[in-house]
Amino acid sequence: MKVPGLYRFMRWIIALALGFYFRRIERFHPERVPATGPVLFTCNHPNSLTDSFVVGAAVPRKVNFVATVQLFRFAPLKWLLTSCGVIPINRVKDDPKGMRSVADTFAACYQVLERGEAIGIFSRGHHP
Repeated sequence: MKVPGLYRFMRWIIALALGFYFRRIERFHPERVPATGPVLFTCNHPNSLTDSFVVGAAVPRKVNFVATVQLFRFAPLKWLLTSCGVIPINRVKDDPKGMRSVADTFAACYQVLERGEAIGIFSRGHHP
């Protein structure tokens, strides 16, 4: 499956930035990531975008990340995220009344997996 041009460009920019931020990034068993077919990447993180940048830069195929709906409120950023396959999710703390939209998030994830693409999901990694 071909990686879209904008996604490749953003991955290159992010990989360049990560090279300045981190002295070294180690990838363990990259050969275990299938080149095709549905894949679900699940990771813990302490509420940081950096983790998705590292996974997106390290994995050779496109990963459609699930991200808070708050990131989609600024129109140009919404366009960029949507163009790169990012799927918005409404968390209780984002909008307690909008939890029905979570079903739309799951439907979008199922569609991505049915197309044989990859999803990246990050739990918070800790409880408030």
